[in-house]
Amino acid sequence: MHLKQQQNPLNPLLPESLSPEALFGDLPLVRWQFHIRMDPDASLPGFTGSAWRGLIGWQVQRLVCPFKSRPMCRDCTISKHCPYALLIEESTPLPGLSESPRGYVTDPGEPDAQGEQVLGLTLFGTCTRFLPVLIMAIFEGGRTGIGMERHPYTVARMEEMLPDGRGVPVPLQPEGDLSTAGPFSLGEWIAAGPEPRPEMEIGLLTPVRLRKRGKYMGEMDWEFYFASLVRRLEALWVIFGQGEPLGKERWLAVREGFRFNGKIEAELRWQDLARYSSRQRKKVPMGGLVGRVRLKDPSAVEVAWWRAAELVHVGKGAAMGLGKVKIF
Repeated sequence: MHLKQQQNPLNPLLPESLSPEALFGDLPLVRWQFHIRMDPDASLPGFTGSAWRGLIGWQVQRLVCPFKSRPMCRDCTISKHCPYALLIEESTPLPGLSESPRGYVTDPGEPDAQGEQVLGLTLFGTCTRFLPVLIMAIFEGGRTGIGMERHPYTVARMEEMLPDGRGVPVPLQPEGDLSTAGPFSLGEWIAAGPEPRPEMEIGLLTPVRLRKRGKYMGEMDWEFYFASLVRRLEALWVIFGQGEPLGKERWLAVREGFRFNGKIEAELRWQDLARYSSRQRKKVPMGGLVGRVRLKDPSAVEVAWWRAAELVHVGKGAAMGLGKVKIF
């Protein structure tokens, strides 16, 4: 691991009008946690995000697709109303964005010695209404099993997460009425986050995969990192929040706000990860940058952008839990 003095990407004079709350604050979010219990001897990979994404996608399609032949979603007559198409296949109309973000993020923790794992699930915008389908998919997946060896599991308990960090237990009833407190807006989630402190530490907990000029970055470019976060939020806002694009003028203004100013310390390293793709029939790399960042005297707007990154993840593979950020 190497320690670098790096310039702070955020201008402390960045106005509140260019904060994530001002730009995308009305985007609805729901966050849930599922406590998964499986055999402690189950041979799952160290990072299970790809396995959970595959399980959820397959189960949602199995649960909602009415066609035996399973047509391509782009050719399907009901794709604009289908949970699978909107969660898994929806694309962005924004120019210059090579890949569309999914309407959800999975956040799997590491299994403990007893085989219990906490699976986080975040839904954005219009996809929040598909929460019952996703809950059913996670329960049904326990019967068919997860991973290449199809390890069975059970949902020990589940809870809805509130913006202040509390979890509200929910009865284990995958079918029937579902009473929830959310969704809450992105602005509410950010407002309930930490206040600026003289020194703050940020963890990049799962690999951040950012591609610049066709290559994945082996060293962090913070201006590019925050620009990628803005583009991700904009796409989520347009696709799932039914909002308007930023437009050239506001986009350039917010980019200018990420010009270098001051100093931070970043202690980052490259972490190799790979997953097996049954579609491509080969291992696919998922490596990226992980480590710690220390902030000195961050502004409220700066902390708000880090909080936004904590909520939506940053970089390729966010739907499977890559690009996870945590404010300590």
